[in-house]
Amino acid sequence: MTDSEALPNFNLNNYLDHDFVNFNIISSSKKLYGTVLRVLGSKTTLLLEVSYNDKTYLVPINSSFIVLIDLKEKNIMVNNIEEISNL
Repeated sequence: MTDSEALPNFNLNNYLDHDFVNFNIISSSKKLYGTVLRVLGSKTTLLLEVSYNDKTYLVPINSSFIVLIDLKEKNIMVNNIEEISNL
């Protein structure tokens, strides 16, 4: 496995929920939109709870939202994160 993988090729079953805690949430332009506090849900529906600007929001872990998970840099790139973070 490479250090950066797109979600469709990324096997989440190889990781524990806490493995993504403290990862940065970034946009496609690499702007920071918070840090993962914890992973919520079951193995069929997982959500990242993210802290940003003194509030929290949830990001579904699926290929519609997650573009890339970079294990080395501890970044998770998210589609439409600007809109999600403002909900």
